[in-house]
Amino acid sequence: RNPPPGRRAIEAVWYTGRMMGETAAHNMLADNPAPHPPSTVHRTPSTVHRLPYTPGIWFNSAKFFDIEYQVYGDIRPALPDEQQSLYWEHSDGKKGIRINYDAATGRVLGFNLMGVRYRHEICEKWLREGAHVEAVLSRLGMANFDPEFSRQYEAELVDLYNRQTGKNIQLKQKRGLDAVLSFLSNANR
Repeated sequence: RNPPPGRRAIEAVWYTGRMMGETAAHNMLADNPAPHPPSTVHRTPSTVHRLPYTPGIWFNSAKFFDIEYQVYGDIRPALPDEQQSLYWEHSDGKKGIRINYDAATGRVLGFNLMGVRYRHEICEKWLREGAHVEAVLSRLGMANFDPEFSRQYEAELVDLYNRQTGKNIQLKQKRGLDAVLSFLSNANR
């Protein structure tokens, strides 16, 4: 009924459907936590703890035949004036990586990937914590979730950013489960 800013009231994607179901189930059970036998406690709506529906950071993924698609965060069809976008595309036209970020602060706002897979938990943590685009780029390899021995393209995206901005960001982190687990546990930011 009252979606968060930038979100629709109905989002027909699997993960929001799951979250809506979990919220609805919690709220239905909060009305009557022990349906067998029927509860003898008569509660009013003011005594029931209602769980609000909070969809979290936008996420969607799909597979179109042999091309993976993922989006995390705020990726709009038309780039707002206050945002910058870093976009890299492979010469085969089947792989692309886009990172949108706030032009004034450098805070990453969203990721869009075609033909390349990133770890949901890593991207979501960067978005939730408001990570700076340069910090993300330096550790971008950690997000890569393509199969082992697949080619990684993060260095090409970092090189593109350096050419566009005149900076000298270095890719410090490549793919690896140890780094991912450490990052997610906050031991190594």
